[in-house]
Amino acid sequence: GTTLLGADDKAGVAVLVRLLYELVSDPSFKHGPVTVVFSVDEEIGTSSSHIDLKKVDCDFGVTVDGSELGELDVATFNAEGASFSIKGRSVHTGSAYKALVNAVNVGCEFLSMLPPSERPETTRDKEGFYHAYSFKGSTGEAEFSMIIRDFSKEGLKARIAYLDSLVALFNQRLGYEAVSWSHHHQYSNFADVLKERPEILNLCRQAFTDAGVEIKESWVRGGTDGSNLSNAGLPCPNIFCGALNCHGPYECLPVNSLRKSYDIVKALVKRVAEKQ
Repeated sequence: GTTLLGADDKAGVAVLVRLLYELVSDPSFKHGPVTVVFSVDEEIGTSSSHIDLKKVDCDFGVTVDGSELGELDVATFNAEGASFSIKGRSVHTGSAYKALVNAVNVGCEFLSMLPPSERPETTRDKEGFYHAYSFKGSTGEAEFSMIIRDFSKEGLKARIAYLDSLVALFNQRLGYEAVSWSHHHQYSNFADVLKERPEILNLCRQAFTDAGVEIKESWVRGGTDGSNLSNAGLPCPNIFCGALNCHGPYECLPVNSLRKSYDIVKALVKRVAEKQ
């Protein structure tokens, strides 16, 4: 394509196309019913809205959208997207004293009040963050967008409450509704869903062993199709496809990792067949 996205997730597509080929061409490949879904809009968190789980009709699923060799994602972020609008007060600079309200300055000050220690570049492991990724404006009006991430629902609610308090603070100080905002759900952590179905992760762990891959269970600092699918009723952990440095110009795909991803998917299908 024409975007930076390549191995993520064309590698996962390749794994599943190969699986389909083997399922129909190899009579010795014993398997139960298998449904393969190719989804769209995963990167903007809306892929599950295109999937009819009644048609999928499966006990569980596995997405092939993780990164490095050995990764098995057992938790994801809870995620919200947010948009902010700022109304300034544009006045000629010659008579601006105590009258002009520069929307650009208000926006910059607002963002400066987010904790510097809670940005993507200053957090790791199970720490959440705020990430402003676009900003445009003029003296009269400005707008910016951000994503909000936390592994716990309570933590995400606390972040939303903090942003609410900042909006109220600025509006009170400026004396009018200068700042307004809205936020929307993107995806939810699937950890609690998977805890209720431990047999699913156990099957995945066995498949890793069968394929000779050392497992690295991960709390992925992002989301997958499985995040929303799990919370919609289809438990769905995520395994690696092998892609590295995703979403950037240094994205690459070690061929051995891609092959091992396929070996695990094949082993998982066989394991489930043995259970039936």
